[in-house]
Amino acid sequence: MQQQFDFNRGAIRPIQCLSDGWEMLKGQYGTFLGVLIIGFLIILVGACIPLSPLLPPMICGIYLCLFAMMHRQPFNSSTLFKGFNFFGQSFLASLVVTIPIFVLSIVMQIGLGGLGAVVDTLKVEKNPKPEDVLPILFGILGFLAGMYLLIVAVALVLGTLTAFVYPLIVDRKLGAIDAIKLSFRAVMANFFGVVGLMILSQLLIIAGVMMFYVGALFVAPVIFAAWAIAYRRVFPLQISQPVSQLGAPSQQAVWTPPVSASKAGLVLTLSALAIVGLGVVSFAGIGYFSYYAVTKAIEKAEQERKQREIYATPASTPYKLPTPYQTPTPNNPSSGKTMSGVLNGKATNLPKPPYPAVAKTVRATGAVTVQVTVDENGNVVSANAVSGHPLLRASAEQAARQAKFSPTLLSGKPVKVTGVIVYNFVAE
Repeated sequence: MQQQFDFNRGAIRPIQCLSDGWEMLKGQYGTFLGVLIIGFLIILVGACIPLSPLLPPMICGIYLCLFAMMHRQPFNSSTLFKGFNFFGQSFLASLVVTIPIFVLSIVMQIGLGGLGAVVDTLKVEKNPKPEDVLPILFGILGFLAGMYLLIVAVALVLGTLTAFVYPLIVDRKLGAIDAIKLSFRAVMANFFGVVGLMILSQLLIIAGVMMFYVGALFVAPVIFAAWAIAYRRVFPLQISQPVSQLGAPSQQAVWTPPVSASKAGLVLTLSALAIVGLGVVSFAGIGYFSYYAVTKAIEKAEQERKQREIYATPASTPYKLPTPYQTPTPNNPSSGKTMSGVLNGKATNLPKPPYPAVAKTVRATGAVTVQVTVDENGNVVSANAVSGHPLLRASAEQAARQAKFSPTLLSGKPVKVTGVIVYNFVAE
């Protein structure tokens, strides 16, 4: 009875297991893929039930199919459903393994609740600044990423140490606790080989997921086959062999899968590395450009916020708005100029000033008064905005310089006139 607990040490070579698994699948890949799809669909349905009770018996059924394939025996979906014969022990083993992950998930949910409370307090402020929001946002994302990585790490450690639990329950008919303890011992005796095969399995899965998730389905048969090969290398099949002498007791022989010369494992590993490497470079590039875009957007928002603070109240000068156009009166005889008030009504051509884009951004509106000097021919020779929003003045001055007036006569002679043009800017 003790013999069934014997196992080999240092028996696993990860890439060779992939190659041997590939060889074992030859001629039966399609059948096994169909069985896996049925099993995955049942597992997916069972995931809707708390504790996923359909997962353990389906894994046991998959190993039954693999052991049958290993010995060139027929298998089909009915072989898969024979895994329910081991429902009790496999489900108990699953519970024992998932308890730590379940506890960590509860801690993560509690942490999310606390972070939600922090976010709610932030909402009390109206229009929070980006520099106030981003640290909290990154804190939430950091917490989620940290907890997720912790759960993944614990799941990988437990998954590695219990890698042989389900095949032990199926092959050696062990109970849940005995299978877990024996799996722990066997994994530690083949630690580097098991860890290497686990890394290769995850690498193939990640590469398959990067191929639009469909690739993961097609590499799954190879991964399961590789683990079945690894299990049989650690736990050889016990075979009774009768000796040639009559009456002599039978001898016990062991059988392990033959080592193939296939390079499929190496090809799969290199292909997965190339796909994952390309994906990492792509995601890093996307992340860099996203970070660059976010920082630039924050800088632009900060500049616009400062502009709003500076120009929130239009600046003005103590310039008294002139009265409407009046008959010119001498103002400074030595300069020959006259004062004429508002000149809007005297213009023969008064261009409309364009609404500046920056003024639209801060919704600057109102009247802009431009003091102009008109020569004897009715041309504007100088224009200077004396009141109005600072963001609107340049546009008003430019339009005023293009204005045209009828010559102003004083005692029958054309003279220079100093007056103002008033432009009203309305938000579009």
